[in-house]
Amino acid sequence: MWEIPSLSEITTLFVSNICSTFVNISMNLYKNVPIVESVCIKLFSYYVSVSHKTNNVIKTIYDNSPLVQEITHKTKGIYKILHSYYYNYCIVTYIPPWICVTFTNTNKNSISNEPFSYTEDYTHIQPYSSQKITEIDYHKNQLIETIKSVIDIIKENTNYQSMIVLCIENAYYFRVVFNQPTPYNIISFSQTPCREYFITIEYKHPKQENPIDIVLGMNVFFEYNEILSCCFIHRYLEYQPIKYYFDMDYTLEIMDTDINTITLKSNQYIRLGKMNYDVVTLDE
Repeated sequence: MWEIPSLSEITTLFVSNICSTFVNISMNLYKNVPIVESVCIKLFSYYVSVSHKTNNVIKTIYDNSPLVQEITHKTKGIYKILHSYYYNYCIVTYIPPWICVTFTNTNKNSISNEPFSYTEDYTHIQPYSSQKITEIDYHKNQLIETIKSVIDIIKENTNYQSMIVLCIENAYYFRVVFNQPTPYNIISFSQTPCREYFITIEYKHPKQENPIDIVLGMNVFFEYNEILSCCFIHRYLEYQPIKYYFDMDYTLEIMDTDINTITLKSNQYIRLGKMNYDVVTLDE
């Protein structure tokens, strides 16, 4: 007499059939590996061809349509604004040329939980158009006048440390301003590019579980630029979406293009030269 199979028998039979089917499919694929490889190669080639043609069409439309360019730029701008608003970080909305004065100051009398606060002030500057002086001297004079004003501020507020950022046609020039007994030395201004000296830069802090990568574009690598100071780092962190903790206990782990590794502290910064760079240490 036929009996209804038990649940365990049904389960065993089901699993056995699945395994048998899988083995058969695997054997068939194995026998037809050349066919499978050929199909995959053809699909990939088709994808590359379509992708290349699509990119060319989009680029042609973009290059030849001012309306498309304007819509694209506005869409990217809106996306950046929404993204920065959602993740609570700063973005640059000023059109070059401009000068930005940044301050990192101690929150000694503040109810904030942050030990240091960040403030900045942007000023639009007139593009170079004078025939009386060179463009280099024109921008150098702007830096000198701004630095003099900042020195007067930090003399009265010893908790302040400052940095000047000059932006000209998407090129960035940085100068550190610090409160020290020795007079501030205005070094030369140059728009001469230098080579990119660093492979990796990591911001590390004892109160952070993970480091933050500091990624610098070629538009900051100019002769005499002063980068990676505490104000430079504070500003960089304000302009990126990852949460961070900032005080003077941080370190920067740097590997340069000669595979040298250095650790930069908060009282140090990098001064770029045309063929090399120097680590500058401020007085404690």
